[in-house]
Amino acid sequence: MSEEIEQEIPEVRIAFSQARKSFRKANPKRQVEPDAVSRFQTNASKLVDLFAKFTDMTMIKPPNSGKDCRIKVLHVDVSYLMFENHLLKVMQDTIKEEKE
Repeated sequence: MSEEIEQEIPEVRIAFSQARKSFRKANPKRQVEPDAVSRFQTNASKLVDLFAKFTDMTMIKPPNSGKDCRIKVLHVDVSYLMFENHLLKVMQDTIKEEKE
């Protein structure tokens, strides 16, 4: 008997062309394999989902609880700054470790 292996198909939130543009913006001289662009699409999509979850986690009021429970532009901006600061710190720490 063969068992079917279920694979989770990742949801892609950014287009292939947008992923390629991101690589070009990072370094226009760098060549990127198409499979790497596809993997970048998948991982960038996961980051988008993490950012949405993080934004929701920073909300004080629970959903559907009345006044001030809706995510507003201010909430997105504040959670983005927090998210970005954490990512930048990890990037800086990684670069420091690699140089040592």
